[in-house]
Amino acid sequence: MIKFRLLWFLLIFNTLVFAQWQAIGPYGGYVRSVVVSSANDNIVYAGSNGSPAIIAKSTNGGSSWNTVGSIPNSIYCMAIDPTNDNRLYAGSGHNLYRSTDGGVNWLGTSMSNKYIYGIAVHPSIPSTIYASGMSYTGTKWGIAFFKSTDYGVNWTTTVIDTSGSSNYGFCIAADRTNPNNIYIGGYSYVSSYIPRIYKTTNGGGNWVYLSADTLFNNAYYIYSMAVHPTNSNIVYAGTYLIKRNLPLNQWWTILDKKFFKLL
Repeated sequence: MIKFRLLWFLLIFNTLVFAQWQAIGPYGGYVRSVVVSSANDNIVYAGSNGSPAIIAKSTNGGSSWNTVGSIPNSIYCMAIDPTNDNRLYAGSGHNLYRSTDGGVNWLGTSMSNKYIYGIAVHPSIPSTIYASGMSYTGTKWGIAFFKSTDYGVNWTTTVIDTSGSSNYGFCIAADRTNPNNIYIGGYSYVSSYIPRIYKTTNGGGNWVYLSADTLFNNAYYIYSMAVHPTNSNIVYAGTYLIKRNLPLNQWWTILDKKFFKLL
């Protein structure tokens, strides 16, 4: 009986791990960002690279797609209002765009001397939007946190890190169970590439450096992050070129040493 259970487990594991991916579109350029509705997981939006960048929408979980709108330049990131499927946000270089009609029409806010690479909506106060990227200080680019409290119309900027000759904030993740917890991942170049992760526990008022350069040996950049939807103590980060495993209860590698989980 034990052998049967083990075999059954191995069959299930093999099916889950080695299941093949199927291309379902939309076609016409590579996709930089995908967002799914919190209220209806059949509603999915995708934003493309290109000039113009295409916004496509699926209402059946990705089985089919329709182009609904576009913005002038490549989309680096997207976010969706958790209370309104038609309210979308997109970061595109020096601009932050917002739509209130499901991506058909967009209004842009110019972010002079700034780049936007990540965006997130406050889980319970949808008028509050967070973004990550970089801001020019007059002498160099610094990792930056951007915040809006009026649905993305006006933004404040907080420069977090200027330690390197160049500093990028590639991604941002907000904690659903404690929205004041926010993470920003990226890198600084200080004679070599040093991965950076910062955390705030007061909605962006203060930031703490989590010493990602030690935990992510030779990881170069932190490209993406996410917080577990029900457990604030579990945080995920995606990077590349990891060359060693790390102890449990710290950052440890899965998925071919390119993905980390913090316990």
